[in-house]
This record gives sequence, structure tokens and C-alpha cells, in this order.
Amino acid sequence: MLPNWASWLVNGAFYGYLLWLCFVFFRIAQGKERIVVLGCFLGIVLYPIQNLVSTPAAVALQYVEAAGTAVAFLVALDILLRLLVTDDTRS
Repeated sequence: MLPNWASWLVNGAFYGYLLWLCFVFFRIAQGKERIVVLGCFLGIVLYPIQNLVSTPAAVALQYVEAAGTAVAFLVALDILLRLLVTDDTRS
């Protein structure tokens, strides 16, 4: 098995890569798509903070994460419905 410091290094590198992906996907997205990307990656960004704060604060962060995911879902649904309506008017 890996030593403890190597495990921390691998986990830190992986988390850094995930944060980099969040930044890249946010830069690529346009308009309402940015809200979807932000809502989806909110859990990845907030996860390490949940381990460092008290239990009530961690619960509050989980509510923030759930709200972000719900908003991302609703915006994605709005994008889909607008896409379907514009496709029907073109036909």
C-alpha cells in the first residue's frame, strides 16, 4: 500500500484536476449552461469544506449543494423545453 503522504498527494492531485475541469467546463459553457455547470460542480467544490467545519455547518453546506443541484436541474429542463419549442416551430 501507499504511505500516508503519498495518498494525500494522489488525492490532492485528483481534486486539483477536478477543480481544473470545473473551471474549464465553466469557461466553455455559455449563457444558461453556466448555471447548469456551476450547480453540478458545486458538490465537488464544497465537499472538502464539509470535512473541515462543524456538523451544523456541514448540514447547511449540504442544503446549499442540494439547492444548487435543483437549480441546475430546473435550468437544464428550461433549456430542453426551449429547444423543443423552437424545433417544433421550425417544422
